[in-house]
Amino acid sequence: MLPTPILAMAAAASPAPIRVTPVRRAAHSVLLTAQEMLKLAEQRESVGDLEVVADLYKALESNPNSDIRAEARFRHAKLLLNAKRNEEAAALLRRLLDEKPAATMARLELAHALQLLGDSDGALRQLRAAQAGGLPLAVARLVQRYSDALRSQRPFGASFELAIAPDSNISSATRSDTLGTVFGDFDIDQDSKEHSGTGLALSGQVYRRIGFGSSGHDLLVRAGGFGNLYRHSRFDDVALDLAACPELRIGRNQINI
Repeated sequence: MLPTPILAMAAAASPAPIRVTPVRRAAHSVLLTAQEMLKLAEQRESVGDLEVVADLYKALESNPNSDIRAEARFRHAKLLLNAKRNEEAAALLRRLLDEKPAATMARLELAHALQLLGDSDGALRQLRAAQAGGLPLAVARLVQRYSDALRSQRPFGASFELAIAPDSNISSATRSDTLGTVFGDFDIDQDSKEHSGTGLALSGQVYRRIGFGSSGHDLLVRAGGFGNLYRHSRFDDVALDLAACPELRIGRNQINI
């Protein structure tokens, strides 16, 4: 649902009441405001009268008030998604976003619809657009996990990161001047003590999925590594990793062994 202030504004700015004729129920007409039509749609949806609910939303989608139109389209799209009519839901959400590009919840629902349609790249574009608009921290974390999950389904992928890496102890050494032993204290040479420095932190990975015929299972092969590189190569810290594992799909679940 779009933020409730939209509904409040829409109710205040709503035009004259709309005449609704529930032809399947009775032969009489009633006058309802847009707000009352939304409430009626909620009531009818709770008892499973989805055809009447859809008719109410369709009537409101042509309302002169843009907030009412957006609310009706959003609710109607959710109804269509529940009915697995994903293409119709995606088209409705696109119309909503054409008028209200800042409607974050609608954009997230569109990403979900596109994922169901198999358009993972389109879903990722919508998620990036939602993130660019700014999200509350809890929602941003959820969207990031959703983005990661979508990317993890691709047959091939790669990532790379580059950062400045300041470190107070690039030599992984001690700051002490002496080393105590049973024979007494030994002086530690200056070159053997800790050194601070700034270098480059590099990390990346590349992966490839190899399918097992029509089974839906894959072999996931991944290579990755990281490195902290400094002006003096003796302080560099580099690690590489190569891994391969079967990736099983059981229903909607993905299991890596």
